[in-house]
Amino acid sequence: MVTKSKVAQSKAEAIDYVIAKGSFTITPDAPRTLKSKRLSPHFLNSGMLDDGDSVLKIGKAYGQAVLEHIGAENVDVIFGPPYKGIPLSAMTAGGMMQLGVNKKFAFYRKEEKTHGEGSGLEETKEQRQKRIVVGEIKKGSRMVLVDDVLTAGGAKLEAIGVVDAVADDVKITGGVILLDRQEVNERGESTLEKFAKDNKIVFNAAFTISDVIDRLEEKGGKEAEAQRKAILNYLAAWGTPEVRKRYDLYQKPLIEGKTLIPALDVDLDRAREVVRQTKDNPKIGGYKIPAVSGYEGWAAWVGALRTELGNLDKKLIMDGQKFGNDIPDTGREIVQKLKKAGFDAVILFPFTGPNTQVAWTGEAIQAGLTVIVGSEMTHPGFLKSEGGVIDDEALLEIYRRAARQGVTHYVFPGNKPKSITNSINLIRREGIEPIGFSPGFVAQGGSISEAAKAADGISYHPIVGRGIYAQKDMAAAAKELAQGL
Repeated sequence: MVTKSKVAQSKAEAIDYVIAKGSFTITPDAPRTLKSKRLSPHFLNSGMLDDGDSVLKIGKAYGQAVLEHIGAENVDVIFGPPYKGIPLSAMTAGGMMQLGVNKKFAFYRKEEKTHGEGSGLEETKEQRQKRIVVGEIKKGSRMVLVDDVLTAGGAKLEAIGVVDAVADDVKITGGVILLDRQEVNERGESTLEKFAKDNKIVFNAAFTISDVIDRLEEKGGKEAEAQRKAILNYLAAWGTPEVRKRYDLYQKPLIEGKTLIPALDVDLDRAREVVRQTKDNPKIGGYKIPAVSGYEGWAAWVGALRTELGNLDKKLIMDGQKFGNDIPDTGREIVQKLKKAGFDAVILFPFTGPNTQVAWTGEAIQAGLTVIVGSEMTHPGFLKSEGGVIDDEALLEIYRRAARQGVTHYVFPGNKPKSITNSINLIRREGIEPIGFSPGFVAQGGSISEAAKAADGISYHPIVGRGIYAQKDMAAAAKELAQGL
């Protein structure tokens, strides 16, 4: 269920200001490429907050965030890493003063001072502070870190190191950034949460992307709604589990109920014949097309099969499990070609690590494809526990990571009923009600009825290849197999 709430006045004022100032832009038709290489419709450039009005208004927003999330009693010094953190430390102190709270600010030099105070001495921490820091950090100070954003967190870690080098017993009570984009990093982790876990320092934001979404809804109008939808589409691919849950950004069922999916692992002429003979069966939910159809052949395959289907709503699924093991950078181009060709969904088996999994999954979602993630293969000797080389726990982690990225569709090995049940339970523990697809029947020994029983309670779709396309009467074979559902 989507949660709606009124944006606090202080946050609404800050959001309206950065948009009016041009510091925060939302351009659905002209997305920006971020350092992460993601295409984002929203972009923050804090460098444009460069006048006295910005100092007052954004400083107040920072000050409000410090008081709201950390509390005046837990702050002695506002500290900013170079370079953007330098003016922000002063702005934040000024903003807190507007709210009736007077606190000191300080920052440090990237290029250490080599003359005047603190130079030419055998250094104590106090003397080192005079050489490195502008402002004063007393022993036992309670300090708040400020910056514009938190990406990898390198500047914050450097700032922490500086503090330790110039003063004793300083307690960093929290941090504040301008905007929390509420998205995951390249490994599928929330950057703010990971930083807090690793360093025991919690960063909050003057406003979050959720605040922006809610503010756009409050403002209303076609432009605001288009901007809001563009941000939500981006977060459906890259948002944190929390923001995904807040706005129900999970992929909707590709196919309802329990159906059969013929695998068209044949040439195009035979594929058309499979569709021709099986398309009127209401238990046929769609068709799986092999990756070997090739770049140039995708549109031809989809066009030919759509022609055979006519007005029938049967989904076309690309068997892209090999794609999901390529390097992260190749994901966008391929999934966009799949979408352009007319596919409804893509199957990924991302064995090559979280960076590839997160990138390919996100790019496919952002392109408008339903993502179907698999991990365990159907053949024997695959898992380490079966004598193979693939660690059992690694495959479970693929499912966990997919669930945290909002994936609702999964591939389970149809000839391993116990694995189907265990995988469903694991995904449910991540808060996702899965939709299942399974190969491994007929030629590979799996029983559709046993697999369907193991998947009882979810929407489930066995995938069958030779059991249909290798039969003389494919319509009869499909009808008989569907009875196992």
